Amino acid sequence: MIALASIDPNWALPFAGGLLFVMAGVFLGAVLTYAGDRADQRLASERRRVQLLSDAYHFLEAHRAQVTA
Repeated sequence: MIALASIDPNWALPFAGGLLFVMAGVFLGAVLTYAGDRADQRLASERRRVQLLSDAYHFLEAHRAQVTA
């Protein structure tokens, strides 16, 4: 307890404020990284869905051309 009482607030408060600022930055970075990863996953899923729909459309067009020929 004596060690805590002997801490000079002239450097301890800016140090604590800086540490809090760094921790907030790390947290914000983690949140933005997670959000970016989720957006990338959704985009990849949407691209796969569009590719499957495109493949199905081309297959049906080729089949229709064979049937009507």
